[in-house]
Amino acid sequence: MTWNAAGAQTISVSYTNQPDVTLLHPTVKNVTVNALPVPTITGQLMPCVNSTNNIYTTESGNDRVYLDHLRRGMITAGTGTNAVTVTWNAAGAQTISVSLYQFSRM
Repeated sequence: MTWNAAGAQTISVSYTNQPDVTLLHPTVKNVTVNALPVPTITGQLMPCVNSTNNIYTTESGNDRVYLDHLRRGMITAGTGTNAVTVTWNAAGAQTISVSLYQFSRM
């Protein structure tokens, strides 16, 4: 199920036990849909080429948030976490991004 809005929502479940015979009283579950977080990245903005120990962090929490998708550099520690150490391999514009994975909780 995809929720289109944050806040109090309901989901209803019903079933058919024979063709065209539907349960008259479906089960209804109240749920609270949270807004998607907007992650940020903090860390060294102007590192030197081949400098080590450049640490970048993002928020941690109940959802799986971690730094990845590094361009023109190498993660030397913290892969798959919300804090990574990076060595940049080339001069010029570089990128690092945040991935947000959410899992439903029932």
